[in-house]
Amino acid sequence: MTRTPLESGVRIAPVFETTNNAQQQTTTTTFEGITIEVMAGLLPDSHRHVDGADHTTSDDIRTVQGDYTLTVNIKKGSSTVWTHPLITVDGLDASWSSSVSGTRSGDMNGWLALSGDTEENFREYVSKSALDYENGAYTFEVVLDVGTSSGGTVITHSDVCWNLDFEDGDEYNSNWDAPTC
Repeated sequence: MTRTPLESGVRIAPVFETTNNAQQQTTTTTFEGITIEVMAGLLPDSHRHVDGADHTTSDDIRTVQGDYTLTVNIKKGSSTVWTHPLITVDGLDASWSSSVSGTRSGDMNGWLALSGDTEENFREYVSKSALDYENGAYTFEVVLDVGTSSGGTVITHSDVCWNLDFEDGDEYNSNWDAPTC
């Protein structure tokens, strides 16, 4: 039985804000940022990232109870534009320190909702300004450090890439393409 998470998955969702102007009888929808979720464990060979900034059905994930750390980096080209605080996993319990809301925790038995640099409506997300707010290819890199201090290994997954289009407007709120790179 392995206690090493060998694979990871990422999925993101856009955050839009809709404001109503009663005097002008208009509604404006603006792109504000993205939420990010990550999973780690043993995934089936058929797992892959798909258009729409999602991941294939993860019913076959095999969670791994172990001690490791996890880092998520967002890259635009070769530049890292945002890094999630280091996540420490003990068994299935994940914990980290959010710059927005302090100590956070979650369960690695499935998708783990990550922190961001902004909070609104009780959820943290990565703001468009943290992403440099430029359309294009963004890579979501997951680094699993499985006990390197005791002879373990570092596993880096940098194959998750979506073409993100940060357009404002109602049509994007309900139909965010985000094709894979």
